[in-house]
Amino acid sequence: MFGKILITILISFSCVSPAWARWHLDPREFKSEFHAGALDLKLRGVGVKTLFMMRLFVAAFYVMPQVQVNDVLNDVPKHLEVKFYTYIPSAAFTNYTIDRMKANVSIEEFNGLRNRFKRMGELFPNIVNGDVLTLTYEPGKGTTFVHNGMVRGSIEGADFAKAIFATWIGPKPFDHILKNQVLGLDRVGQVMPSKQ
Repeated sequence: MFGKILITILISFSCVSPAWARWHLDPREFKSEFHAGALDLKLRGVGVKTLFMMRLFVAAFYVMPQVQVNDVLNDVPKHLEVKFYTYIPSAAFTNYTIDRMKANVSIEEFNGLRNRFKRMGELFPNIVNGDVLTLTYEPGKGTTFVHNGMVRGSIEGADFAKAIFATWIGPKPFDHILKNQVLGLDRVGQVMPSKQ
């Protein structure tokens, strides 16, 4: 319970203005493309979350160039990469994600996800400073969780992918500034020439 409260406090009270974020974020930290199997995705944008002048994490979102902003939660391939600079317990991460999922989908959609929450909890690791966690959705195959380069497993369903990505880029994300950054809608997070 304490872990859930802690992560809520960290995320909710660490809003950062685009001007301030400029000092904490360099889109060149991430590759300009993501390739895996048949996936060929492009970097859409990069965002940062800070607290008391320290970075909590930076995130990058990848999708096919032709996908419009309003369609990113549809049944299309997408990839989210997050680099952490803080500690987040697995249980707190899982519970907070479930709460945000509930805020972004209908009650019918949420109830349809319940039998996959236990699996999600198993796939979310304890996060420590320096960790990298990625979520990759491929239609027909599901959402794959990768922690520090190691595949932890996948969860099936376009409905699950919609819900978990919505916690970052949905109608009610945990942070609207970060959402706009990773979607390339905020100039701080817009893509610049990056490393290959």
